[in-house]
Amino acid sequence: MASQRIKKMNKVSMVPIPQKIKIPSKIPASKLQIPSTYAEGDVEYEDNEGKNVNINQATHLKFTAKDKRSDLIVGPIKEGGMFKLNVYMDDENHATAKDDATHIRQVILNQNYRAIKYLK
Repeated sequence: MASQRIKKMNKVSMVPIPQKIKIPSKIPASKLQIPSTYAEGDVEYEDNEGKNVNINQATHLKFTAKDKRSDLIVGPIKEGGMFKLNVYMDDENHATAKDDATHIRQVILNQNYRAIKYLK
């Protein structure tokens, strides 16, 4: 099921990270592209533990999709990838808004958005 979601993501237009977003030097993301649904959503700065931090302490960018059903974390991911995709799911395993989710499905992706490892 998660691989079907990844394939659907490829149909979305890919865009550069918006220039208005400051990218900390620790994040090798200057030439990366992200699905447009994330470029239109919210962005937060995180550390290696996934905690919200200020830009000077950030090692990752967390983009929340416009529909709030998934997050894309950009930065060097521990399991060897460049991206981590969190998809928020309800009890029936349908993607839902984060606030309504009962669990998360996660996958680590390389720079070409190919799955490296499914986490949950």
